[in-house]
Amino acid sequence: MGDLEIGLNWSEGKSNGEDELLRALAIAEEIAARGGRRMVILLDEFQDIERLGGMALLKRLRAVMQAQQHTVFLFLGSQPSLMKMLFANQSQAFYRFATFCPLPAVPSDAWVGYIEKKLAEQNMTMTPAALGLMLEKTGGHPYCVMGVVYHSYLMAKGAGLGRVDADIAMAADARMMDHLSGIYEQQWLEVRRVAHADAVCLAVSEQKPPYSLDVSRSSVGKALNHLLDLGLIEKRSVRGDYFLAEPMFGRWLRERFS
Repeated sequence: MGDLEIGLNWSEGKSNGEDELLRALAIAEEIAARGGRRMVILLDEFQDIERLGGMALLKRLRAVMQAQQHTVFLFLGSQPSLMKMLFANQSQAFYRFATFCPLPAVPSDAWVGYIEKKLAEQNMTMTPAALGLMLEKTGGHPYCVMGVVYHSYLMAKGAGLGRVDADIAMAADARMMDHLSGIYEQQWLEVRRVAHADAVCLAVSEQKPPYSLDVSRSSVGKALNHLLDLGLIEKRSVRGDYFLAEPMFGRWLRERFS
């Protein structure tokens, strides 16, 4: 970037987190404009922004971002359903602000190597049984896998252990499900905004053909489109073959409506 000068001043009074965030985005644009260059800003786990600042922050962010001419934004999120809700729902401030680029699933062997490496950095190991249980329970979904690993680490460390076994992994999975329940409750409310979408979603979670329900084909089609827009289901290449994007959401549904 060439010469870069940064000035620091002691803060006077309490700082406002939202104002500092917006100022950071403004600085990036100023640096890019001044040097006649392009700036790329990547925001990870962007689905958490609504929980952190709500609709008011989202509106302020969009107002700043869409006015910038030299900066491009990339939004990453490990919960596709919430990301789609932010960018595909007409009531959201970021509606149609970005183009979706789905990423392929993480292979199981890649997960094993990554988890073992991260735990080794904390002087901790995990048994093969625990690893297998985590990947089975989460279906390899990134947000869920990392959540279970995180809770497993905390539980093992709290017990003074240097290894995560299957029992700890099972308890961590239950704790992660408790954490996700509030999110799933909100998603379920969104599902029920369209007639028969709840029945179609349950059918998909049980791997039943949606069009086998005692509902008109047009109603099933509308429900499927609604669930696709929410990012809760995905479609395989086989015609009419759908599956839940987040396996733990399927478990939550089956446990709730069993």
